[in-house]
Order: sequence, then structure tokens, then C-alpha cells
Amino acid sequence: MALDAYLYGNPETILERKQEHLARQLRACGQCVHHRTIEFKGEVLHGCDCRNRTYGKRCQLFEIKKG
Repeated sequence: MALDAYLYGNPETILERKQEHLARQLRACGQCVHHRTIEFKGEVLHGCDCRNRTYGKRCQLFEIKKG
């Protein structure tokens, strides 16, 4: 089985890059009313409640939660 090119790098760098990516997605969609979290096998998955919307890319339907 061939590994992706990024998997041959330093594991710490790979983990840091993954965490930065997840943080960017949470900043983009984390406070939206359509943001949903699902706990699956001990892992928290994030998603958008609107159909055909990619989580992590702020869309035109972005609305801040009223608090």
C-alpha cells in the first residue's frame, strides 16, 4: 500500500498541520446556527445542517447564534 506524500514527513508536523486545519474550519463555521456536532465512536465530527454545504467554508447562509 502506497502512502500519501505528506505521511512521510515528521509526525509532529503532520499533527500540527491537521490541528491548524481543524481550527480554521471551526473559526469559519463554529458560531453558525447551522453548525452541528456528532459524537461517533469517541470522536467528535463537525458538519453543516444545510444540505450541500461543505463544513469549514463560510457560506452565504452563515448566521451567528443568538446568545
